[in-house]
Amino acid sequence: MVSASRVWSVPVSVKSSAKSLVRNLLPEGVVDTLRDVRYQLKTVRLSGLDFRLEVPNRRVLEDAILPALAADPRYRRVLFVGCRWYTKIYGAIFPNSEYWTIEIDPTQAKFGSQGRHIVDSYLNLSRHVEPGSFDAIVLNGVFGWGIDNPADTEVALYETLRALNPGGIAIIGYNATEQNHPSFLDRPSEAMAMFEPFMLEALGGTTYETPGDPGKHTFVFLRKPVISTPA
Repeated sequence: MVSASRVWSVPVSVKSSAKSLVRNLLPEGVVDTLRDVRYQLKTVRLSGLDFRLEVPNRRVLEDAILPALAADPRYRRVLFVGCRWYTKIYGAIFPNSEYWTIEIDPTQAKFGSQGRHIVDSYLNLSRHVEPGSFDAIVLNGVFGWGIDNPADTEVALYETLRALNPGGIAIIGYNATEQNHPSFLDRPSEAMAMFEPFMLEALGGTTYETPGDPGKHTFVFLRKPVISTPA
């Protein structure tokens, strides 16, 4: 008697051939889209009626950091850097705040804050806002994932200093692995030195390494000094 497992098993070579056939028959853009959808379905979690990216650092950001900002009356003008499908819901966390977004890719604008979205590189933030425009700026997955080299990193940090009110905070999330980590981990940063550490009570420290995150994703909490250095 032939077992059911043998009847229904598909040889690896057949699976591989089928995948190759699909890649050859479909346009490259369609294949990329299907691959992206497959990844999203594997990595989302349902929260209410919203789908969220199911990775450890996003849980920390969405369940601890952003709600802590929203609950603190000191942070009423907030800028979130970078937009994707899984960031669209973040505006709802700030019903009593002026929530802004910035993203260089115009096709992602639909995921930004309606009426308060900037389409440009974060390196050009000063072209769009006045000094001291924000009480908090969140840069998660920005350094090492788009702003990579030391020169651009310094520009981004100085843009952050300029855009923050004195006493305003910057929340920076990055991977601490060898690949895709920010340049300020490798060499001194003049701009980074102009901030002071900030204690985020929700996580009990000035830094937080996400437990169980394969990228050793780390959050750093910084404040622009009240006696401010020149912006």
